[in-house]
Amino acid sequence: MPKWIPVLLLLPPVLAAAQDDLFAPGLPAEGLFDEGLFAAAELEAAPPALLRDDPEALWLLGAAELARDLPAEGTAHLEALILQRPNQRHLERSLFLLGEGYAAQGLHHRAAERFGSAARIASKPMTRRYAIFNLGESLYDAGDYARALEAYRTVEREFDEVWWGLYFATAQAEVQLGDNAAAVESLRRAREVCPGPQLGGQVDYWLGRVLAAEGRYAEAAAAYDAAVVVGPHPFHARAELEGGLTAYLRGDYAGAVERLSRAARSEVLEDAAVAEARYYLGRSYFAQEDYAAGEALAAGLLDDEDWSTAARWLLAESALRGGDYAVGAEQFAVLAAGYGEGARLARFKLGLCLFRQGALLDAEEAFAAVAGPTGDDTAGYWLALTVLRRGEPQRAAGLFRPVYDGGGPLADNALLELADLAAAAGRTTEAVELYGRLMAEFPASELRPLALFSRGRSYVRLGRHQLGQNDYAALVAAYPADELADDALYLIAQAAFETGRHQEARPVYRRIVEDYPASRYRDYARLRLADCRYELGEYSEARRLYQETAADTRLSEVADDAAYGAELAAWRLGEYPDVVAATRSYLEQRPDSYLAPELLLYLARERGRAGDLEGAVAYYRRIINDYPEAPELAAASSELAEAYSRGGDPAEALELLRRALAETPAGPGRAGLHFRLARAARETGDYDLALRHYNAVILEYPGSVDWLGANYEAAELYHELQETAAARAALQRVLAAVDDGAFYYRARLLAGFVEQQAGYESRALEHHAAAANADDPGVAVQALFWLGELNYGIGRLDEALARFQELVDSYGEAYPSYAARSILRRGLIFERRDQPQAARRQYRKVLDGDYAQSYQDRAAQRLAGLE
Repeated sequence: MPKWIPVLLLLPPVLAAAQDDLFAPGLPAEGLFDEGLFAAAELEAAPPALLRDDPEALWLLGAAELARDLPAEGTAHLEALILQRPNQRHLERSLFLLGEGYAAQGLHHRAAERFGSAARIASKPMTRRYAIFNLGESLYDAGDYARALEAYRTVEREFDEVWWGLYFATAQAEVQLGDNAAAVESLRRAREVCPGPQLGGQVDYWLGRVLAAEGRYAEAAAAYDAAVVVGPHPFHARAELEGGLTAYLRGDYAGAVERLSRAARSEVLEDAAVAEARYYLGRSYFAQEDYAAGEALAAGLLDDEDWSTAARWLLAESALRGGDYAVGAEQFAVLAAGYGEGARLARFKLGLCLFRQGALLDAEEAFAAVAGPTGDDTAGYWLALTVLRRGEPQRAAGLFRPVYDGGGPLADNALLELADLAAAAGRTTEAVELYGRLMAEFPASELRPLALFSRGRSYVRLGRHQLGQNDYAALVAAYPADELADDALYLIAQAAFETGRHQEARPVYRRIVEDYPASRYRDYARLRLADCRYELGEYSEARRLYQETAADTRLSEVADDAAYGAELAAWRLGEYPDVVAATRSYLEQRPDSYLAPELLLYLARERGRAGDLEGAVAYYRRIINDYPEAPELAAASSELAEAYSRGGDPAEALELLRRALAETPAGPGRAGLHFRLARAARETGDYDLALRHYNAVILEYPGSVDWLGANYEAAELYHELQETAAARAALQRVLAAVDDGAFYYRARLLAGFVEQQAGYESRALEHHAAAANADDPGVAVQALFWLGELNYGIGRLDEALARFQELVDSYGEAYPSYAARSILRRGLIFERRDQPQAARRQYRKVLDGDYAQSYQDRAAQRLAGLE
């Protein structure tokens, strides 16, 4: 087995100097030895009989042949000498030379035998010392590492050895025996007694290798660095390379780049080592997110037979991470053409590149090929995401579901997508349940902050504001550093501010300003802090804060609001006669402010409240004429129409809205004008015109804020006109868009009336039963009453009694009219059942209660009839 450290390359000069005393001439005949290297030809030419009879000549011949690098001839003559004269005076020297001769021929077992014999009979300590050492070398080369190590330790023990070469050789044997920790100590001892820095650098290099094999990367890196610092030596470039690899393994990517860059430029490293340095240099750049550098290095290795596949992976991964998706797709496509798990992974990464490029159909094909019929969690998730991006939410939900059910690493992501899909489809109650399930089932998920935030938002949409606020507060408390924390804080503060709880809002706004200086809400929070001071009557402080915000803010709309707030605060402090004057002053100073249309609308409303119709019209006209693209245009047009209506000119109001519609360019702003025109026409009794404009909103602006309202009011109008099919179709559109909230329950109630009018009692019962769950008591009480009426009409008297009683118990005080009618109807039911006593009790409840006289009169009439 070859050595892992070429000690013999390092040691000969030292050993040669140390061994000179072994061969000093002692007899006159040995004078030939000084010329023996050159007189070997004469000795070889001597007659064999002379060599047999002259042991000195035979010994000199064998020694000369070994010196002339003729180990086979030299060992043959020395073995013959020992055979002929086993007790000759050159025995220990002959045995030593035989050991060297056999070692030179690679006959390590024979060499070990001869070195061992020389050590046993050696008369000189130095001869024994080197014989035992060389015995260890031969045993090492023969693969007998345990005996080699024992030989080295014998030298150290017997001769109190502190020679660096001995510790170095000891380390070799310890490594081969798997005792790296001992080898580290031996190499460190060798380093301490090295005679020069270059030799020490070589020892440092091998120390680094052993430490790296032990996984002690920090110490290994220090050893490699020490090997580099001392300057050129045979392993200098290797130390650069392996030091860089060690830095890479320990995660010191900057250090790896520094070392591997030098190794990659080396002129002494073999080509394979340079290629290795370039590859791991690319990996180090990749780990530092310098994907362009990683991509360039990988591209240069594609033609290297040993590194082409690994380089292609590095190139493809770098391109994917660095946003060079076309290159990534090209390389992953090559890798995906193979077989096995690597090709499967490449197909998945190909899908990612195609997805990022927007080639969704091709991406879907790639993900589907990886996911297979049973579905791979990761590929299945991305397949679902691709389908969702292609605009197929229902199909995407069907693909997300098995990813969630599989419980894999992306199960929480899939559940979040399912919750978001439910929220986007208006199934808000389902979304709330799914967000909650994510938090319950995946307590360690990184998506918990987003789930908390989204559930809070969904609660708010359901009108359950306190639950929403609780989720926002929980998000901030548990994840203050999350990117959504400032969003949640702002929503908490806004809820408090908009409900008049300004003292409660102030510390929350202040926390945004102080704890989240980079937040997009910081300027808005500063403005709201000033607003809180203003609303609390602290006008001087409010003015100061407004002025600071106006001067420092990064957002023009906040600056305008703050400047106007400063004007209002000045008015409160007596610097303007009234708020109208402050508003006018602000408009004079900042006529181009984005607030101008809003403030003009305020002035118009103020003039209208004051009874100054002409002044109000002037401001409305200014908005319509000067700010045709302002969001206040629709309100100005609508309110101007109402102003004309109040002035007794409804025809002028309709005409104004028509003109505003005609002058408003195509876009979502027209939806509001159509909606207001429909309402105005309906108020004047022009139902055909009203329906025409309702349908314009429904058909042309399905995403507008007025779309649901247009459907609902159109349904009301169709119901009035007894056009059941049209009313039903409009309500079905509403119910398909929302599945909870106040609007949903109003639509269910109206749908009940529509089906009741058409004679479909079972459908009406279903709709009214749903509407009875509304949070709005005005809707719930009507639904309960008509549930009672319908059940009464179809003879389900027990159910009717229960619904009427539920109405009285739940809403009797707030809605006495419905309560009285319900009690009267219960009395009639008891009469119908021939239960006069129970009926009398119901009528007396009406007489004894605080109900309208008309209901009491009816109760008295029924009592009289029973008597």
